[in-house]
Amino acid sequence: MATKLQVASLELRAYLRVSKDASGEERSPNEQWSDLEDDGAAEGFTLHASPYRDIGSASRHARKARTNFDRMVRDLVSGEFGADGLALWEPSRGSRKVSEWARLIEMLAERKLGVWVHTDGRLYDLSRARDRKDLQDAAVDAEYESGKTSERQIRSQAARAARGGAAGRLSFAQVSEYDPRTGKLIRRSWDDEKAALVIEAFNWVDRGKSLNTLEKKWYKDGVRNGVGNAFTSVQIREMLRNRSYIGERVHVAGQIIRWWKADPDDVTIIKGDWEPLLKLEDGSADRALFDRVQDILTDVSRVTTRGGGARHFISMIAKCDVCDGVICANKRHGKPVYVCRAKGCVTIGQEITDKFAEELIIEYFSRDDEYASLNHNVDDTAELAAAKRELLEIDAHYQSMKSLMGKRKMSPEAFAELEPGVLADLAEAQRKVDMLRTPAEVREFLRPGEDIEARLEEADIYELRKIAAYVFSPARLGEFRIMKSPIRGHRVPVEHRVRFGRLDTERVERPGEAANPVGVV
Repeated sequence: MATKLQVASLELRAYLRVSKDASGEERSPNEQWSDLEDDGAAEGFTLHASPYRDIGSASRHARKARTNFDRMVRDLVSGEFGADGLALWEPSRGSRKVSEWARLIEMLAERKLGVWVHTDGRLYDLSRARDRKDLQDAAVDAEYESGKTSERQIRSQAARAARGGAAGRLSFAQVSEYDPRTGKLIRRSWDDEKAALVIEAFNWVDRGKSLNTLEKKWYKDGVRNGVGNAFTSVQIREMLRNRSYIGERVHVAGQIIRWWKADPDDVTIIKGDWEPLLKLEDGSADRALFDRVQDILTDVSRVTTRGGGARHFISMIAKCDVCDGVICANKRHGKPVYVCRAKGCVTIGQEITDKFAEELIIEYFSRDDEYASLNHNVDDTAELAAAKRELLEIDAHYQSMKSLMGKRKMSPEAFAELEPGVLADLAEAQRKVDMLRTPAEVREFLRPGEDIEARLEEADIYELRKIAAYVFSPARLGEFRIMKSPIRGHRVPVEHRVRFGRLDTERVERPGEAANPVGVV
């Protein structure tokens, strides 16, 4: 052990840490600093004016990095530590990870720096094997206690989940009711005003409207989230994935992760001990609404941008009639055009093509036979419900295969042999569902008694693209396929450069097309 004379000759730099400080005022680090100042006054050492401070766990279960601990290590490596040793309130303030603590001890010992620990009332001389062992033993004890605490919490959470008990932060619109006498939690319920916003969000997406338009509406209406900021579309999406709104409690064993990102085998869903917010007339949870919204949110066709953010009416929807590749937006001589992405086979003006596509959509929805053929009901038909069940069964089988391979219960060779067939079945099942389902965007677009052109003007880019993808599909009007100009070196009317590929025939001319396609625009 170092003598009092040796301690009195040192300047020590403190590392102050508290696992959690709800007030944000760092009271515990300040108290640690005060205790170390008292130690210095009694023992004769001085404290460096700039201590390192962190708020957060030091265990292996921590999710948040301790930025100032990392800075302290960098300063030791670079020689910018600027003190004769380290001062801690207790050993576990440094680290609860044995490996991390051992590395820190080695670095301090190599630089002949000591460690003062307030709770031990002593300076550890790291040139002595006994002192190094004492600190390493303290690290082992700290990690052991941290592990026991974590295991207790996991068991407690699992037991609470099995009972359907609430846990974690309150969902938006959720409030806690406490017994005024005992202060114990009685139940969780819903704030009426905020609950109306949640219901609005679910109905908004169910009607086919985009999250971006809801974000703008709520911003204009002054709607704020739990911390007083305007909602973003990402936050609204998170809200819509929350199963607490249908009265369900989700538990992912041993993990802190969103339920939809976890391995399905690790997810447990239990009826919660609170009333659902989304309810039917009989008071039961409106799972049909919740499931429809999940289908919409997980629909890959909702991704309407590629990387940099294409925001064009029929980009990635129209096809090149030469090579069968997709058409994307670009510019030629400063003017917006659509061009074959794969080989540049065809190029056509964007403005005139968009106008033509819009006219076709209006014409399509104005036809009585097409309007009557659409599924206007929110509820699935029996045929569609059967197709969706088949799709879910095949997808569940595929996810199970991936899970088995991930757990080494299926060899990569077996997976590679089975996967192509399963993916083909999955694609065919998805095609059946798409054929039978009228997207929510289209149902909303076809509200009775309103002008179709006016609704098209009001739609945002996501809604427009969803409608375009629906109309220009092989089962409807046909694929929007752009051909080369029939007269090389001449521009011709756009209607003479578009064909429609349908299921019943590879290529179909647009009805009413002129026999002679020549005409300079």
